[in-house]
Amino acid sequence: MPTVLVGIQFAAASFLLAVALLMSVQNHLMQRLALHPDRDPVVAIGNNIHEFGGTFENLRNELLRDSRIKDVSAVFGIPWQMGGPHQHIRRSPSSASVSIAMLNFTTYDLFQTLGLRILAGRDFDRGHSDPIFDWNPNAVPGVPSVLIDRALLRELGWTRPEQAVDQTIYIASPWDPSVPDRPLHVVGVVDNGFPRIVGPNSDSNVYVLSPMGTVTPLVRISRDDIPGALAHIDAVWKELVPKAPVRRYFMDELFNQAYQTYANISAALTSLCAFAFVIAVMGLIGMAVHVTSRRLREIGIRKTLGASARGVVMMLLRDFSKPVLIANVIAWPFAFLAGRMYFELFTQRATMTPWPFVTSLAITVAVAWLAVGAQAMRAAAVKPAVVLHAE
Repeated sequence: MPTVLVGIQFAAASFLLAVALLMSVQNHLMQRLALHPDRDPVVAIGNNIHEFGGTFENLRNELLRDSRIKDVSAVFGIPWQMGGPHQHIRRSPSSASVSIAMLNFTTYDLFQTLGLRILAGRDFDRGHSDPIFDWNPNAVPGVPSVLIDRALLRELGWTRPEQAVDQTIYIASPWDPSVPDRPLHVVGVVDNGFPRIVGPNSDSNVYVLSPMGTVTPLVRISRDDIPGALAHIDAVWKELVPKAPVRRYFMDELFNQAYQTYANISAALTSLCAFAFVIAVMGLIGMAVHVTSRRLREIGIRKTLGASARGVVMMLLRDFSKPVLIANVIAWPFAFLAGRMYFELFTQRATMTPWPFVTSLAITVAVAWLAVGAQAMRAAAVKPAVVLHAE
């Protein structure tokens, strides 16, 4: 019974530790994708300039008059927020295979502003007069131009970005099959990395040109003179919209705010893991004291027959390690499911590898050995004559 109870305690500790390690892998990936200290920072303006009678093009032109402003674009909402509109996309109207993709309203120069690489084709270009996207398909003539990301490329069945360029994909209605699919013309493929933490059921993106649907300007500024660039943004906004103070945020700041909940969950799980280890170690020490006191006569006989103290210590450590190993094997499937559920919350997911589980096993075994090592060495140092004198 003591062995079973200690095994249960270590199973709980191993589960929490493996999940905490898996969460740290995902957290590290998100921070690596979101935080780029080596790049020029991007500033998001939280004001909707359309509400104040201004236009994005006028704001863009005035901002670009200063050499410290590198690029200016706009998106629908504040970056790194949760959710967003999603659509059912397929390669042909007759295809039964449907992919769910996030629909992103953009203007020109978005990808160079965000630092996303175009893998094939081209960006939205004023010189090509790309048809814009409107919810009413009859409002704007022509088939809207779109870019898709690498994730949607693979979901649609293409293996190379060049295969998707100049192809037509379709938005399908998930509620009314009688509604005709809406065609979209793919002009380019961009790398993954739109700044969104979580979204409904999808990690893929399709980008449509919709100047009237974009309300959040994004400004890439020079890292050589950040205060001067910010002062220029403030001055331009005050000139164009004197009655409303500008609300501007660094993309890094927005990411930290949006990710705070997940950081708190990770910290809480780490604390629970430490608490579980304390309980498990206490139980293991108690079991070690109990077991070694019962096995002193056996240890005395082994040493009489030639066993070394080192051999006795290793024998005891192996015996105490067995419930810990079994506990890890039992905990791993549950940790795998919990880790996968956590990964699936995010639009950009880390790869599930064996290393968090191997590390969890190594840590739990090391903790177990440290917990019972002193007791095992004390038992191995017993003199055979002391415990066998009555025999």
